[in-house]
Amino acid sequence: MEYIDDSKVSGNKRHKIAVWYSIGLSAIAGLLYGTDLGVISGALPLLHKEFQLTPILEGWIVGSLMGGAVLGALVAGQISKIYGRKNAILISAIIFLVGVLSVVLAQSINILIVGRILLGIGVGISSFAAPLYVSEIAPKETRGKAISIFDFMISFGILATFFCNWLFSYLESWRAMFAVLFIPGILLLLGTLIVPKSPRWLALQGRDQDALAVLKKIRATDQEALLELKDIHENILKSGRSKGFNFFLNNKNFRRSVGLGITLQAMGQFTGISIVLVFAPKLFELAGFVGLQNQLLSTVLLGVVKVISNIVAFMIIDKCGRKPMLYGGFSAIAVGLGLVAYSLFNTIPIFALLGLILFMIGFSFSGGPVVWTLSSEIQPLQGRDFGVTCSTLTNWLLNMFLGTYFLVAAAKFGAGETFAFLAVLNFLFLIFFYYFVPETKNIPLEYIEKNLLDGKRLRDLGKSTRNSV
Repeated sequence: MEYIDDSKVSGNKRHKIAVWYSIGLSAIAGLLYGTDLGVISGALPLLHKEFQLTPILEGWIVGSLMGGAVLGALVAGQISKIYGRKNAILISAIIFLVGVLSVVLAQSINILIVGRILLGIGVGISSFAAPLYVSEIAPKETRGKAISIFDFMISFGILATFFCNWLFSYLESWRAMFAVLFIPGILLLLGTLIVPKSPRWLALQGRDQDALAVLKKIRATDQEALLELKDIHENILKSGRSKGFNFFLNNKNFRRSVGLGITLQAMGQFTGISIVLVFAPKLFELAGFVGLQNQLLSTVLLGVVKVISNIVAFMIIDKCGRKPMLYGGFSAIAVGLGLVAYSLFNTIPIFALLGLILFMIGFSFSGGPVVWTLSSEIQPLQGRDFGVTCSTLTNWLLNMFLGTYFLVAAAKFGAGETFAFLAVLNFLFLIFFYYFVPETKNIPLEYIEKNLLDGKRLRDLGKSTRNSV
């Protein structure tokens, strides 16, 4: 991308450039994530019909994507640290496109599973690198909005694939369903080529002039760019040479932020979101909906609700704050799961639909945007790659576990009992949010890090001694 002459660019335009860099790339990465998650719910019944799948093979096909994402999350931190956040996203797009091609052309279940693993690796890397990149390049006052657009586009991608699943179900073409994934893969590849590298990563590499050049393009004034670079340097000097796992071993305060990031992502998965996204048609079938087209059309309605809810969440996250959205969202999740459990106990379709709608609204306001935002914000610069790797890895491990073994749990304990357990669990999460989760609205990352490393309580990490609003 052409270098922008600072003397000819107003502060307002610089600010808009930064916002569009961060929001645009976050949006495309979220679209890639969402389309990959949503496609299997419609393709699985057709795959079962064509290949006569056993329950074990169905589990492998569902879980192979999540397993690949675990592998991607494991290597994402090192790739991001060595090659940069931007290049990590670029690599993820290439791997993802190879995976799409493998799945679409697959003539056997083995090749299909390999392709799904490659898709998962691509998504695992991008789901790590994109929020991290955005948290480091977005202006502080729009950082929450920029990261939450990632979750919004996950929702939009899910809706798009739900609609395509319903449309292509009349053609009985699972290959056409998977071919839709070429669109976000190509967009991510092209989008990554035009954004700058993370100034924080450049500073960590000792490339101060490059870091300053990027900051001057994306901050309102040269003085603001210089001040931010100074803050970054102070954080690097204060953290010393200890990085990643060594930093984790040697710094108890970093272990606290890693633990909080892991816990937040675990709670996000124990909402049951992976179960709903993958098995929504099955849930509607258990609740009394008849016919694949009717079941898939009901999932489209869920997708619409999720997108609308994410639009509202995107607009208010930097106004309402993180904690109020967690309280309201997880309360709605718990009530929604309770309604689903009741419908499964009594085979009442309308309660299942209402419960899942309420669940989607609640998740879109909390377990999605707020969890991803906080997981990136709370990690100190020197250990951010490692910290976000741990939380992202947790997300995908539990995603794989819940997606693969839900049907086993439902058969052993009952689908209604499983959802009742999740409802109670999500009510209990509200207590954790009160005692351990900080409010980080409008707080620069450098102040959050300072509070963490000074040993302040986790719930107080968002308190700043300098006016940052």
